[in-house]
Amino acid sequence: PLPREYRTLPNMASVVRVLQSSWRPAAYQLFRSCTKENFRAVLRYCHTYYSQQSFVLLTTVFRPGLVGFAGAAAGVFGLYNSTEKVNDDDITLMVKRAKLMLEQDKTVEAEIILHQALKLSQARQIDYAIAYVYDMLGDLALNQKHWSKAERLFKETLSVLVSSGTDQDDNAILEISLKIAGIYVNQGRLHLAQQGFQWCVRTLEDKVANKAPEEDTVLLLGMCLHHYAVFSASQGQLFHARTLLNKALQICRSVQGEDHPQTGVLLNDLGTMYAQQGLYEDAMTCFQEAKEVAEKSSVEDLPAILCNLGTALMHKEQLTEARKTFDEALALAHKNNDGLSKKEVLQCLKDLEEAENANKSSTKKSDT
Repeated sequence: PLPREYRTLPNMASVVRVLQSSWRPAAYQLFRSCTKENFRAVLRYCHTYYSQQSFVLLTTVFRPGLVGFAGAAAGVFGLYNSTEKVNDDDITLMVKRAKLMLEQDKTVEAEIILHQALKLSQARQIDYAIAYVYDMLGDLALNQKHWSKAERLFKETLSVLVSSGTDQDDNAILEISLKIAGIYVNQGRLHLAQQGFQWCVRTLEDKVANKAPEEDTVLLLGMCLHHYAVFSASQGQLFHARTLLNKALQICRSVQGEDHPQTGVLLNDLGTMYAQQGLYEDAMTCFQEAKEVAEKSSVEDLPAILCNLGTALMHKEQLTEARKTFDEALALAHKNNDGLSKKEVLQCLKDLEEAENANKSSTKKSDT
C-alpha cells in the first residue's frame, strides 16, 4: 500500500490501478491529468510495473507469459526520497513527456527527450536524476532487444549509484543487477547469467534474514527466485528450478495472498516444471490451482493455463477431458480476442487429434 501521505494525492488510486496493467492506453490519459506535484510520487511508487513489463522480455527466450512480482521493488526510483533541494522540475517534466511518447510508441522521440534530461541532470550533477534517466534508457533498449546497449546503460546506472554512496545490497542495485543477468541470458553468456542470479538471490536472502526487511525487499527476493528458476529450468536443472520456484511461491502467498494473479503465474510455472519431468499428477494439481486463481483475478491468463492442464491430461491419456479443457481455452481466447492464445490452443488441439488417432489405431490392432 502507498504511504498515507500519498493516498490523498489527486487520482492516485486510479493511477495505481492503471500502472499495474503497464503500458495500456488508459495510462496515457492519466499521465496527462497528473499534476507536476504528484508526478514524482507516481513514478516512485508505481514505476516498478513499467520496469517489470520490460523485464518480461528477458524470460520469453525460455517460455512466454512469465511476469515479475507486482510491486516488487521501488528500485532506482527510491532515489527520489532524496532530501536534496534542487530545481529539477524541468527534468521531471521531461521524463513525463518521455513517458507520454512511449505510451504512443514514439520511441525515437522519447529517447531524444531522455537524452536531453540526462544532459541537464549531468550539468547540474544530480546523481539520483542521472541514475533515473539511465535506467529508463536501459529499459527502452531492453524493450527493443538491444542487449549490448541495455547492458551498457544499466552498468552506467550502477556506476552512478555506487559512486553516490548507495549500499551494495540496496534494492536499486539488486533490481538492475537482475536485469543485467537477464541480458546475459539473451547474449548467451550463461555463466555470467548464473553468477548474476546467484548473487542477487544470495544477497537478498542475507538481507531478509539479517535485517528487518520491508515488503518491497521480500517481493524483490521472490522476483529474483522466479527468474533464477526459469533460467535453471532452461538449463535442464529442473529439480533446482522447482526448489527456487517453491520458495518464490511461498513468498507470493504470504505477502500478496492466495488469490493474487502472481500466485497463479507461479503455480502455472511450477506445474510446467513438473510436467517437464513427467510428473503429470503433480502438474495437474498445480494447473488446477492456477486455474482457480485466474478465474478470480486474472481471466486473461486462463487460456494458457487451460492449455497446460489439457496437455497434462493428454499425457495421462484422459483424452476426453483434455478436449473439453482445450475447447474451453479456445472459447476464452475467442472471447478475449487473444490471437496468440488462440494459436497456441489450436496447436494443442492438433496434437490432441494426433493422440486420438494413435489411440484409435492402437485399439484396432488390439482387437485384431
